[in-house]
Amino acid sequence: MNNIIQLIAGKVKGEIEENIIRVLEGEGNLDDIVDSVGEMVNDIGIKTILAIINELNSIIKKNLLKGVENTMFIKEKLKEL
Repeated sequence: MNNIIQLIAGKVKGEIEENIIRVLEGEGNLDDIVDSVGEMVNDIGIKTILAIINELNSIIKKNLLKGVENTMFIKEKLKEL
C-alpha cells in the first residue's frame, strides 16, 4: 500500500512541479495546477477502481465456474445412486 501511495505522490508532485514552472515562465496560471492535479487524481482513482472491479469479476467468474462444476459432479453422483 505504501508503494502505491508513493507512486501517486510522485506523479502528483511531478505534475505540480511542471505546472509551477509553466506559471513562472508566464505560460500558465495557478488555477491550472489545481485543475491538472485534480484530473490526475481522478484518473488514478478511476483506473484503480477499474482494476479492482476487473479482479473481482475474475474471482467471481472462477468461483461460479467451480460452483457449476461441483453441481454437475453432484448430479452425476446422485444419478449413480
